[in-house]
Amino acid sequence: MSLKVRSLFAALVLLSVPFPSEAREAVDRHMHLLSPMAAHRLRRLVGPELYGWTIETSSGATLVSLLDEAGFDGAFALSDAYLVTMAEMGSSDPRFDTRRSNAYAALQVLIHPRLVGFASVNPLIEGAPEAVDEAVDRFGLRGLKLHLANSDVDLRRDGDRKALDAVLERAEARGIPVLLHFRNRNPRFGARDGELFVDLLAEHGELRVQLAHLGGWGGWDEATEALLETILSRFEADPSLGRHRLWLDLAGVACERPIPGLSVADGAGLARAVAMARRWGLDRVAFGSDWWVETTGEALDEARRRLPFTEDEWRTLVHRDVGDFLEGPRGEASGLRASSSYLTGY
Repeated sequence: MSLKVRSLFAALVLLSVPFPSEAREAVDRHMHLLSPMAAHRLRRLVGPELYGWTIETSSGATLVSLLDEAGFDGAFALSDAYLVTMAEMGSSDPRFDTRRSNAYAALQVLIHPRLVGFASVNPLIEGAPEAVDEAVDRFGLRGLKLHLANSDVDLRRDGDRKALDAVLERAEARGIPVLLHFRNRNPRFGARDGELFVDLLAEHGELRVQLAHLGGWGGWDEATEALLETILSRFEADPSLGRHRLWLDLAGVACERPIPGLSVADGAGLARAVAMARRWGLDRVAFGSDWWVETTGEALDEARRRLPFTEDEWRTLVHRDVGDFLEGPRGEASGLRASSSYLTGY
């Protein structure tokens, strides 16, 4: 990319239309972009399909088409930098690949202002905190996606904890929220990791976090339940931790697809998951599809069928003012101008 093209791109990002300011819109808070580069490398690693999905580019246009099908107004669009820099991908220059992925995300949300762009970074690569600065200053992205399993980050390892802390410190300083896939590769993952998570969050008192998959990686199992119980208990015992800055998302929790490592929950398990979500407070729980695993419409239909929330509760979970998450408690409402109801009859 030439200097002139890079300069033009940077200017367009700075002048791009923001996520429009209307509250209570239907927002899918967990959708993945996949750049042509990432799609090529993923096919090279695993073959033409993953989880029954044909691996192909997932652009901003792809996301908007899926939103339209489901009657949604907008989405959080997540960079694939965490994916292309995972060790198994064999990146020869993780810092450059991070830049390319985050630039792709920025371009997609520039073209499609119904999307909110989230950068991504592997906390273990060299220059990870600086990549956060670049995502904000150069690309105008408004959040940060971290995936501890793909990046093989384990807070039980001192070096990993320090690396993650440095990235979170930078996100906190820049005022951007973090969408965190916290479940990692450790087979002993569970209650102790919940303690480590709360301890880490306590060190970043202004950081806003959306904990993906209710703290797991989709489905529902004993480890996820133990983690979430620990987190809820710690916050209940110490209100100074600031419940207002921690959101939970439901992405993939009701998923029935046979995905390696995912425990498809039975009705009793999902009832406990719903009870814990209610205990946390549904004003801090949100719907997400986890596209590319499932489309927005598929994920919502499946979740409404399997998760025993009331219809009023589903309205709360889907129709959200995302401004307080994106901008903090004093942020303006940052939803999308309503265009349609997300469910027939609502």
